[in-house]
Amino acid sequence: MGKYTVLVNENMGEVNWEMVKKADVHGVMLCVGYGGEVDRLFRANADCCEKLGIPFGVYWTSYAVTERDAEAEKRELEGMIEGYHIEGPVRIFKNP
Repeated sequence: MGKYTVLVNENMGEVNWEMVKKADVHGVMLCVGYGGEVDRLFRANADCCEKLGIPFGVYWTSYAVTERDAEAEKRELEGMIEGYHIEGPVRIFKNP
């Protein structure tokens, strides 16, 4: 098993998942979204990880100010990851 976990989000552009598979990577953490926005490459990245057997977890960066906003973001995250075989953690990070 590899030594590194890689964070991946849409700002990185398209990832060469074949190279990631061959690298010394333990797994990846895929960005699902932030605030009210979904990471535009999440599904493509998650699909590639599943296809290649790359273990992955997910994260969401929260900009919620109210409990209602936080619940809405949580529901969005849950909807986006439904059906995926996530082997790593599911995390929500609060942006200050």
